[in-house]
Amino acid sequence: MTDSQRRLVVIGNGMAGVAAVDDVLKLKTDIPVTIFGDEPHVNYNRILLSDVLAGKRSMREIVLNPREWYEKNNIDLRTGTPVTAIDPNRKVVVDAGGAETPYDKLLIAVGGSPFVPPIAGTDREGVLTFRSLDDCERILQYAGRSSKAVVVGGGLLGLEAARALINHGLGVTVVHLVDRLMELQLDDVGAEILKRSIERMGIDVMLTNTLTEIMGNGRVTGVRLKSGQALDADIVLVCTGIRPNLALAKVAGLSTNRGIIVDDRMQSSHPDIFAVGDVVEHRGVVYGFIDPIRKQARVVADAMFGSGKLRYEGTVCATVLKVAGVSLTSAGRFLGGPGYEDLVFIDSAKGIYKKIVLQRNQVAGMILLGNNKDGQEIFNFMKSRQDMSQKRMRMQQILNDPAAAAAAPGAGPTMADTDQVCNCNVVTKGTIVKAIREKACKTVDDIARHTKASTGCGSCASLCERILKETLGATDKPDTAAPERTERPMDVPRRYPRVLPVEKIKQEGLALNWEKIVGQGVFALSEDDYYRLKTYGVCSQKHPGFFMMRIRIPGGKVTTKQLEALADCAEAHGRGWGHLTTRQDMELHWVKVEEVPTIWEKLWSAGISTRSSCGHTLRNVAACPHSEFSPDSPIYSQRWAESISTHFIQRSEFINSRMPNRLNIFFGGCPECAAEAQINDIGFVPVRRDGGTTDDPLLPPGEKAGMRGELGFEV
Repeated sequence: MTDSQRRLVVIGNGMAGVAAVDDVLKLKTDIPVTIFGDEPHVNYNRILLSDVLAGKRSMREIVLNPREWYEKNNIDLRTGTPVTAIDPNRKVVVDAGGAETPYDKLLIAVGGSPFVPPIAGTDREGVLTFRSLDDCERILQYAGRSSKAVVVGGGLLGLEAARALINHGLGVTVVHLVDRLMELQLDDVGAEILKRSIERMGIDVMLTNTLTEIMGNGRVTGVRLKSGQALDADIVLVCTGIRPNLALAKVAGLSTNRGIIVDDRMQSSHPDIFAVGDVVEHRGVVYGFIDPIRKQARVVADAMFGSGKLRYEGTVCATVLKVAGVSLTSAGRFLGGPGYEDLVFIDSAKGIYKKIVLQRNQVAGMILLGNNKDGQEIFNFMKSRQDMSQKRMRMQQILNDPAAAAAAPGAGPTMADTDQVCNCNVVTKGTIVKAIREKACKTVDDIARHTKASTGCGSCASLCERILKETLGATDKPDTAAPERTERPMDVPRRYPRVLPVEKIKQEGLALNWEKIVGQGVFALSEDDYYRLKTYGVCSQKHPGFFMMRIRIPGGKVTTKQLEALADCAEAHGRGWGHLTTRQDMELHWVKVEEVPTIWEKLWSAGISTRSSCGHTLRNVAACPHSEFSPDSPIYSQRWAESISTHFIQRSEFINSRMPNRLNIFFGGCPECAAEAQINDIGFVPVRRDGGTTDDPLLPPGEKAGMRGELGFEV
């Protein structure tokens, strides 16, 4: 049978299956290929789904092979067409529509499916899993109309999903069965530091617990834990692991265990059926990572249509956590133990934990938490089994030992051309350097286009940029380098007065089109509008689409009605909590800009305002919190704060457009507050003078000035 008569059928249009087809096409361009995909989409990067969920990337940005690629290579792509049966004797596959497609070689790359524990109520609306692009779209739809979520599972996927949901303003609780997060990648110390970092993001973590019931009448309303505690929830996101899809293989009579059992040629128990990716079990190991895919793809392409000489011998994998604000690389025997040597550095305040585990002077494992920029270098040491006797100084540098770094000035990481840079696509430094020189690469994107480095999980992008800079040298800087700043000598006179962008915005006016904002949300805002919002006490935050709203409480005194209004706003618009500041304000941190007018209505009805609490303006006027009650306080300073605040809020348009910077005012009351008055832009402390018998409306009720002499303030 000639090559042109041989047909390859691939079940699975994911990263593993398409990578194998790509390698087949490099060997034989005239092989007829049919690819079946359960999903209606082309091949995309599943590793970056958490970025899509977090709003950091669009769905279009994670596509790996557009339809044009399939058409260019004459691939018969059948999306949204699940295969329901394999007949090894007749060498055909049967799809969901009943159609039969013959094959000469069959490649199974169906991956895995989310494992859902046997919990009562998993069939309720709002119980979701996170594995596919469709899952991602479904979660985003629910997130838009939800306020609280419970994520079941504190592993890699669960934490990435929890962080993504925070970006959409949901209150998130992670419930994890084990006593530490990411127990497969972290020891006790690393897990505790990670937990603190996760909790600083606003995510609640409950360890050694699990769900016994998902509550609700059709739609999820909450969960009940094994401890008996109940949690409110609009979404329950189950991230408890992936199980290989073995149904087709079992019906076809292939040997299976935890996965489809394959040999070193990626061949199953049937000579014409091969398998790659998450669905396979090789030498007793089931891989749930992207790292092995490229090697498996090359081997299986060679086995089906090449010389048949390549062998897959397994992959040493590293886990990289992509949660924003937390970097983590973990690999190998990171737990150490008897016969191992641990090199450790901890900075708990900064959330940094580094651990390099050695055995017989070779790197056996590592944990880099909070700072993993040297992860690939250590990983290469581990894979190559280098003797580290002569690299102890380098190990101490990586562990951030200042003494060691000072003892070896200029000593830094060196990589051989054979060292691997991108684990996901098996790209070495030499391949990247060659692309930079021969393809005139000037950016990391150029490198990705020519080598595929950084297109997997993306964790090697910084290393690619470093290699780019080293290769191009100082005389030919890459486009990614920041432009050099040239300082203008102070003695050179300016021809024209310098106008700050902020002052320009003020001159143009600080008004906003609130009708448009209510209808379109953040999409109605221009770049200048983000400054204008500060006039109204609304500031952008690091979470895309959400704002902080600062509420003025002059003198720090609130009535019962005002407390009720503040509590109502916090519950409805602040995920159930508010932040009390040192300037006697209250801040809500999960406000959507289109909600601002609604919040104002609630606050104004109680006599509270947000005007002039941010930006270049007169901030909240603070006062001694106990001047009315302290026996050492000669005056009621809170009434002064309230009176001054009201006066300037009524003129806030004028004040905000004229002031060059913020202004803080404080009214003291008792002797202890005198020091605080001194650290404000304008501080007042009470003084007592002789004479005067008139009533003073700013004194405590019923007290006349003449009772203790005339009272006033000194600035």
